[in-house]
Amino acid sequence: PKQCFPIYTGTNFINFSEAFFKTWQTCDDLVLSEDNHEHIQVLECHNFKKFLGNQLIEEHLALIFYFKHPETAVCSRPGKCGFVLKTTPGTKQNPALFDIQLSIDPNDYTDHEIHLHEDLVSADNMHLLLKSDVTNCPVSWYNKPRFNGNWKWGPFQLTHYLYNIKIMYNI
Repeated sequence: PKQCFPIYTGTNFINFSEAFFKTWQTCDDLVLSEDNHEHIQVLECHNFKKFLGNQLIEEHLALIFYFKHPETAVCSRPGKCGFVLKTTPGTKQNPALFDIQLSIDPNDYTDHEIHLHEDLVSADNMHLLLKSDVTNCPVSWYNKPRFNGNWKWGPFQLTHYLYNIKIMYNI
């Protein structure tokens, strides 16, 4: 991939490009083997299974992921281990406003009955994997979405297809 879409913590920019994916040669290699690498864990979004791509771009969303970090041997905190990613919508006039951040706001976690192990879980280790059933490559590999008469992410039109969202977590 030329540039993978980064996940942010606060205002810190994290760029997941060649270094993160050096073990994979092509999009197809990653798609075919994403679950077969012991240092990568693929996490499903629990509150949005399938959605139109423009929904992700145009709405404020709280995306919930359950994730017990391998270094968390025993957890006695209430709720499930996990994290919340929050979206900031882009607009047709300014698509660059679109953003996804790892929330560290405690209220986001109590609202969803999960908790964050902020000492272990980091946006530095996350990569967004946004994929439809009709694309052979995650659209999130194409930098940020843009609006040119309709929403597109790379060459893919977002309004016509259902997408699922996952996080690839580098352990």
